[in-house]
Amino acid sequence: MKQTLAAILATAVSVSCQDDRKNVLFIAVDDLRPELNHLGHEFMHTPNIDKLAAGGMSFQRAYVQYSFCAPSRNSFMTGRRPDTTKAWSFMNHFRQVGPDWVSMPQYFKENGYYTVGTGKLFHRGLPPSFDAPKSWDEFTHSGGCSGNTNGFPVLEPNVTNVKCPPATNGCHNVGELGSKASWCAVNTSTLTYPLADTVSVDSAKEYLQAAKKSGKPFFVGVGFHKPHLPWIYPIEFNTTYPDASELPGPKINTVPENMPLCSWHEAGFNNTWEHPTSGPLAQVYRRAYYSAVTFTDYNVGQVLGELDNLGLTENTVVAFIGDHGWQLGEMNLWKKMTNFELGVRVPLIIRAPWLEKSVGVKTTAFAEAVDLYQTLADLAGLPPPQDKLQGNSLAPILREGITTGTGIKNYTFSQFAKNFTEAPEVGKDELWGVCEGCNHPDIDVMGYSVRSDNWRYTEWITWNKTSFTPIWEQLHATELYDHTGDFGASFDASTPTHNVASDPSHSTLIVQLRSVLRAHFNGDQ
Repeated sequence: MKQTLAAILATAVSVSCQDDRKNVLFIAVDDLRPELNHLGHEFMHTPNIDKLAAGGMSFQRAYVQYSFCAPSRNSFMTGRRPDTTKAWSFMNHFRQVGPDWVSMPQYFKENGYYTVGTGKLFHRGLPPSFDAPKSWDEFTHSGGCSGNTNGFPVLEPNVTNVKCPPATNGCHNVGELGSKASWCAVNTSTLTYPLADTVSVDSAKEYLQAAKKSGKPFFVGVGFHKPHLPWIYPIEFNTTYPDASELPGPKINTVPENMPLCSWHEAGFNNTWEHPTSGPLAQVYRRAYYSAVTFTDYNVGQVLGELDNLGLTENTVVAFIGDHGWQLGEMNLWKKMTNFELGVRVPLIIRAPWLEKSVGVKTTAFAEAVDLYQTLADLAGLPPPQDKLQGNSLAPILREGITTGTGIKNYTFSQFAKNFTEAPEVGKDELWGVCEGCNHPDIDVMGYSVRSDNWRYTEWITWNKTSFTPIWEQLHATELYDHTGDFGASFDASTPTHNVASDPSHSTLIVQLRSVLRAHFNGDQ
């Protein structure tokens, strides 16, 4: 049966439109704070990330919605905020409340993309099976897939599109140098199994090769585990930085004046509320963290190099992000798990080579991790997702080359849950846990935070243990910190010294920011 001219033209137009779709390489890095060379931290050795930034746009004020691995990833991998996913700890995942939601990789898969992933993208077990049945054509987890995460199976028995090659991810019995508990430099030639991130690099290269052969546009996700604890890296990276004594320590290692105790947490870095980590030990920890960052930079370079070798760079959107920030002794805090600038601000680079105004540009425009889903769909040339997503597409910022101001939004929003624990041993009557293992009724307060152009305002609100919502009338504590001129080049500027929420001169500002914060979180926009 002969096709009509109209049908032939329609088919040709359809094929042409599909050919115009861009590929996506999405790279997420665990625990990576925006302390990178291209962002003004010149002692950092991050040449491959810097090269990526030179070809794309770097967002100097990008923020996650929750500074913990599982909640953050449940948020940006679904384009929904934590109060919507109901994932505030490591005890829940988004599929419990959104079994029919379309995740970010799933959206590309359903639009005909070859969709594969490797490494840490969704948190292990949250959701089960890395959401492979719905989100991926195939997924590779670097390490074993046995066991469960708080009752959720890492890999369900009926799932067949997940590969689990063995890998090394801990320091026990493998470290050549280091404290074993927190860091180690290893001779990789002596390992029974390669390091987990090395496995991810190898599988990422294989997936890129398969993607090119598929003839389809692709979405390839790559998640690197380091610099997550323990800081394990090949011993050849142990000479990248000078002796620890020559590296800068935290300039401000004490808590901000008038900071509420619910904003602080113990982290096991030889510190207590009243006694910060000693200077020399803090420098040792920092050196290990930086070495792990440089190892990840090397791995990023390996993946981007393969993209170049395959001739795919010019037609591929690359998005690079950390899953949350990290404190390295500033404010007597370590790890993530805060609403502070250093806990929620992350590196974000988006490279779309065909958008000339975005090439080699730094922008102060606000960005949120929850924006990634819509941004990548937009830049890839796909229709706007019909799911009820939150956040916004950042594509207009790249297309217009916007470098100053706050961009398409005036505020960013983050949150963190805490549970009360008595802990007089730290010199206070109370200590607030970070709710890593909190079920919904275990939360005592939720810290809701808004970042404006110059200020960060946070309210700690009593939690309703039945409806799992904030009781706005029961305000536990407030915080207000001045971030005027803080665009990330100085971590000292990002480290507040005074909570000025009680200063009467800021009462009008607090009324304004409280209104913005509560309007947002009441509507969960």
